[in-house]
Amino acid sequence: KDPMGVVDRIEEERRIFTAVCSDPKSEPLKNGQLMRVCEKFALLAGVGKEVTKMGLTGWGRDVPELACLRVFFKWMDSRGGNHAWESIQAVKKVREFIVRHGDSRFQAQRGQEIVVRERAGVWKSKNDDQGKEYLFFPDVFAREVCEGIDPKEVLKVLAERGYLRRGDGKNLAVKERIPGAQHPCRMYAVLDTILMGRIDR
Repeated sequence: KDPMGVVDRIEEERRIFTAVCSDPKSEPLKNGQLMRVCEKFALLAGVGKEVTKMGLTGWGRDVPELACLRVFFKWMDSRGGNHAWESIQAVKKVREFIVRHGDSRFQAQRGQEIVVRERAGVWKSKNDDQGKEYLFFPDVFAREVCEGIDPKEVLKVLAERGYLRRGDGKNLAVKERIPGAQHPCRMYAVLDTILMGRIDR
């Protein structure tokens, strides 16, 4: 009887739903990808609430909205959290490489005479001796660690998350002395904190 009224009510429910998902008191949605999916769930919640009012579902008044919220947050958690999928994949690739090869393909910067085959880089103790830094050769980082994704984007994500010790000026690579090299080399210094906690934080 009132099609424009129905559209307005659905739009209002959509606005409320997205506001709940973006509540700054919790953790706001951080990228357009998540927001677009949220909008779809919001529309579904609005339509569901409207047809429930019409007596077509047999549900309680707030069931459509609560169900959509639950499914949306479960989906978000299953994909790794409140970040773009590409960012999550970037951290995941670097972390998995270190976990798989940290003991076999990284040579100690000092005091290790054992030859490391297919060396991916070196490791060194942090300045405070609490933990390690993994220093990657740029070509290995680009070719192996970042296979299938843009290494520049991976480095950008690592820097934003605080997992990368940056070089001087605008350089993302640091200068370090490594065994077997006469002069300092440019390396990507990844902190071992990347191995701790969830990849979506």
